[in-house]
Amino acid sequence: MSNLKKIKKQVRSVIDTRFVDKKVAHVPKLSDDHLTFGNKGLRFAATTLFIDLRGSTALLNSGNKSTAAKIHTAYYHAITNVAKLDGGEIRSFNGDSLLVFYPGTGKRNISKAVRSAMRMKYDLSDEKGVFHKIAMYKEIDFGIGLDHGEILATKVGTRGRPETQDIFWVGNAVNRSTRLGDKAKLPYAISISKTVYNGLLSDLKTTDDDYFGFKMKKDVWRKSGFQYDGNYEDFYQTNQSLIIE
Repeated sequence: MSNLKKIKKQVRSVIDTRFVDKKVAHVPKLSDDHLTFGNKGLRFAATTLFIDLRGSTALLNSGNKSTAAKIHTAYYHAITNVAKLDGGEIRSFNGDSLLVFYPGTGKRNISKAVRSAMRMKYDLSDEKGVFHKIAMYKEIDFGIGLDHGEILATKVGTRGRPETQDIFWVGNAVNRSTRLGDKAKLPYAISISKTVYNGLLSDLKTTDDDYFGFKMKKDVWRKSGFQYDGNYEDFYQTNQSLIIE
């Protein structure tokens, strides 16, 4: 059988076979025994955090590859360690961006992801974080987007060749978090969907404000909107950050 016929046979098998998925409570890994090739996948509920470091192209074009490597190493070290503090599962390194999943539903789990985002903002933009070290080499610009929902994980690549294998993450929570991350600009470096906003605990939604001697609750999120899949949706941004203890 020719190579072309083999490829056509494999594609036909995928298209013509029914897809089967299983619901799980964890974030799948590539080594997960239940994540196999074929029309199979694992579904899980999580809050997706997307973070993107901007401006590295200009740094690379400057010709200083070792500096670019140092900045990215420091950036990823900071982000991954902050994510772990709130139970984040780090997945999908892609150039300057990173996906982190915070599994589970309910306000407590959704708030963990947003708390993590605020800690990342502190670390990357406050003089007491890693900001001053990275800023020695370049001006830092980044955006963080979050959405909550069900995600389908499927294994892609070539059977028997681990170097070609990866996980494909399917779901609006992934796509929407990416779009929201693009909308986030310093100092409002965190953008969240309406679903995430509605799922926040009060301590991450409001702060005490002194208004002519009266204590009032002030929303730390400002409302905005964008087009997603042909529809206009609300989203929320904040300039708040949280100290890493």
